[in-house]
Amino acid sequence: AEKDEEKVGKIAHLIVSCVADLPMQTPAYAALTLAVHEHVKDHEAYAGFATRCIQYAMLQIARELDVTLLSANENVAQSTCRLKLLFRYLCLLANVGIVNAYEGETAVEPSQMTVFGLVSVLVDAATAAANQHQNLKASAWLCLVILSTVPYLIELQAIPRDVIDEKIIKPVEQVLSQYKSTFTPGTGMTALLLKEPQVEEGDEADEDDEEDDADDDEDSGAVCDSLQDLLRAVKFWRKEGRPSRFALPVDAPWKGLVHKTVPNPDSGEESESHPISYTESPMHLRFPRECQLLNLLLAGAGTESPLKLQYFNLEGAVFGRLPIFGSPPDPDDDEEDEEEMEDGTAKNEQLQAFRCMSLLDRYFVAETLRDCLISHESHVNPSGLELGNAKSVAEEVLRVGHVFQSGEEDHSKGMEFALLETLFGLLSQSTEKSSLRHIFLCRVILELVRIEPSRISQALMIGVTNLFQDYLPALVPVARENFSRWFAFHLTNTDYQWPSAYWQLWEPYATANNRSSRGEFVRSALQSMSENLSDPTPMVSGSLGGVAKSLAKEAVGRNATPP
Repeated sequence: AEKDEEKVGKIAHLIVSCVADLPMQTPAYAALTLAVHEHVKDHEAYAGFATRCIQYAMLQIARELDVTLLSANENVAQSTCRLKLLFRYLCLLANVGIVNAYEGETAVEPSQMTVFGLVSVLVDAATAAANQHQNLKASAWLCLVILSTVPYLIELQAIPRDVIDEKIIKPVEQVLSQYKSTFTPGTGMTALLLKEPQVEEGDEADEDDEEDDADDDEDSGAVCDSLQDLLRAVKFWRKEGRPSRFALPVDAPWKGLVHKTVPNPDSGEESESHPISYTESPMHLRFPRECQLLNLLLAGAGTESPLKLQYFNLEGAVFGRLPIFGSPPDPDDDEEDEEEMEDGTAKNEQLQAFRCMSLLDRYFVAETLRDCLISHESHVNPSGLELGNAKSVAEEVLRVGHVFQSGEEDHSKGMEFALLETLFGLLSQSTEKSSLRHIFLCRVILELVRIEPSRISQALMIGVTNLFQDYLPALVPVARENFSRWFAFHLTNTDYQWPSAYWQLWEPYATANNRSSRGEFVRSALQSMSENLSDPTPMVSGSLGGVAKSLAKEAVGRNATPP
């Protein structure tokens, strides 16, 4: 890092480092690159600032590609997030005019590329990884980076949309036709949902509701992870051409930059303002020679090389989906959606706003939230000092609502449900070795409630209601246990505050002799809350209210003597 800083300069190093670590500030750093470049271009010692930024960004891209696909990278999540942000940065620089966007090229030369050519090279690499190296994981990972760049690529007016469709989207679709998600309900190794919900006592009476839930599960199971969700969003854009309210691809803060000059300060003349724009010819991109991955993938079949693509887990790059507040509206069923709203199925105004979010908006919300969580996750350094904290992360994710355009005064309307749906989905799949740790996610939800108690608490109760009524019988045991551990942690850190009506509703499940998913959830949560208490009496009497006696045995274990 110190050598890089000496080579490109402290400011260029800082800007590119911030680009790779701050998901919602990329347009601001593209504007800053332009402003600094134009300010110092006439100073010999600092000239070529934008060139150094681009060179360092390309060097970082090459390193992330190599470390992920050619070595045993232990943090695929961080590398994936940084790579997506660096590609985003280059697309925005092309929008500024600093980088060449497209020249109508049919063949790409890695030593002189446009932004379109750079993405095309990755398409060729993904195709080679799948067809020549038979490494579908590596190919899927490259496709993920490519598709994440498409929303920023289509905002470049120099690139015809049909060219993006033919040269980028269709080849990626072809590669991903071989992709099988590990989150497929009932069959995937990391599935969150069973193939069919467990049949439990009391469920048989609601046959109609059960059929509706089965239909919802079947529809959501077709797109069960974030990569499939991304591909569906891109297909939806190609079919419908409808814009999203997501503002980052169209944000252009550089258009408001001005340069003020005073022709003759001694004469008292007023300063003049001029818009700042890039005054030189757009630059081309090139990969550094040390990008071993592209040398391997683009060398052609039959080429001998000591390098081998790594077979790695996509955990941290691809995440399972759990649409706990309902699937996004089907664009082909607008009339049906309107009828549902009129029938009062979404009486909560904030929840209704979330349910009306388009497929594209929902994807962008979830992706931005995951990127923020990955980039800002707290960790302990070798000296034992904790860097970052859950409160700062919660404050950051609450700002996600500001990157969505809206004609209404409250641009973040319904955003609390988007936050919790994404966090619940991550909670359900968290493990001791996952990129986003279970305890970290629990602490973030807790801080969200503390920062926005009125909004988040209400959404939280609706989420737990949906989880209990609709999802627990369909969840795999590991996911159900994750939710019960989170629920116990949350109540322990909020003085066991939870409406007594919920406990009254859950009491029959927890005290029943027949085991059920809902009963196991309640019992596991109660036992987790009481296991670290020498005397669980305050917890039982304070939290359980009128059903304290009947649930006391569950809190301390059925074989123990209740307080």
